[in-house]
Amino acid sequence: MAREVGGVYVMDYDALIARHGRLRWQDDRKWLTARMPIAADHLIYLSREWLRFLVPLAGKIAKALVVDLDNTLWGGVIGEDGINGIRLGSEYPGAAYQELQRAMLDLSRRGILLAICSKNNLDDAMEALEKHPGMLLRPKHFSAMRVNWSDKSQGIREIAEELNIGIESIAFLDDSPFERELVRSALSEVTVIDLPEDPLQYAAALRECPVFERLKLSAEDGQRADFYSKERERVQAEQTFRSKEDFYRFLRQEAEIAPVDASSLARIAQLTQKTNQFNLTTRRYTELQISEMAERPGWQVLSIRVRDRFGDHGLVGVAITHDEQGSCEIDTFLLSCRVIGRTIETTLLSNISERALERGQEKLCGWFTRTKKNAPAGEFYSRHGFELMKQNAEGSYWTLDLKRGPIACPEWTKLTVITNGGKVESDSIRTNS
Repeated sequence: MAREVGGVYVMDYDALIARHGRLRWQDDRKWLTARMPIAADHLIYLSREWLRFLVPLAGKIAKALVVDLDNTLWGGVIGEDGINGIRLGSEYPGAAYQELQRAMLDLSRRGILLAICSKNNLDDAMEALEKHPGMLLRPKHFSAMRVNWSDKSQGIREIAEELNIGIESIAFLDDSPFERELVRSALSEVTVIDLPEDPLQYAAALRECPVFERLKLSAEDGQRADFYSKERERVQAEQTFRSKEDFYRFLRQEAEIAPVDASSLARIAQLTQKTNQFNLTTRRYTELQISEMAERPGWQVLSIRVRDRFGDHGLVGVAITHDEQGSCEIDTFLLSCRVIGRTIETTLLSNISERALERGQEKLCGWFTRTKKNAPAGEFYSRHGFELMKQNAEGSYWTLDLKRGPIACPEWTKLTVITNGGKVESDSIRTNS
């Protein structure tokens, strides 16, 4: 029944009771005296189960897990014990570390990026990652690595910059209480996972951390690690070009803009809930709210997919607009960090302006609400010729006169527009609906 209604999630209460013991779950004495049925020592398990839903609903999720190596990913110190001396395998004691790697693989399949931050010799670490027979995780599974003797908080900052995500989107896993406290004091936004002393409990501690929970997975989630691998290839290629324009032409970008439908609804809701950097208003919406907006007269919910010569980025952008007294108001405009700086935002805005003109609107308007995290979007309106109309504590309000014509689409992007009437393409770089 719940699957038939968007935005409804089910907590398996019976399974929760079974995991912790049905005979001891209920307290008959408390029930008869105070109508409180659950035994006191089990209330914490119920609270933790609710958090697995509440944390992702509130958007307080981690996008990346940064992990230590020695005595965390394997037992022992690779620089002292050597590749044959570290504890890692299917039997105890190495099985504890292999189980942690198995839990990390599960996170990777759900779209959480993996990264390494370790004080170590790079050659020793890479030998273990590449050649140890007990390793489940190989270098290909990690989207970023900082293996050196620098401070780990600095390494985490560099990883966040390389992955183009906020510090608050990172969780940190390290066996050393000293290193955990250093990171916690230097980077208060990072989720520092406290590991128990017993390595046999490492995997459980990771799996129980609510910041990795996802209520629904999109197709992009399962491909996220590959997206970042391709991004490294793009960055390397960009360094060989003298100008960004030449690089954009080399990329052969293709974009597809389409209205929300059943296949894109979950991903669109996901992007509104977790996108922080390039997000003009940072308004969070559920699937149900987006469905309702799409049904309202005068409202448009659009998505943009992007691919280039290196691969498919997937669905990376969302725009929600509505018409009001001769103006097209931008309610939401956001892009995934994977495509920031590739002129994809201009491609999407161009199509919005053309659609607004076709509907007879004379102005394109929108708020920019500044947050601690959305500085990359701060000059979006001014760069595209909008005029600042007012500014207050909430943010700044911008307007573009559409009577001067629509915003030009970048000439190096081939655009396909899908409307209710079907798909429109052309042999030229740019296509109009």
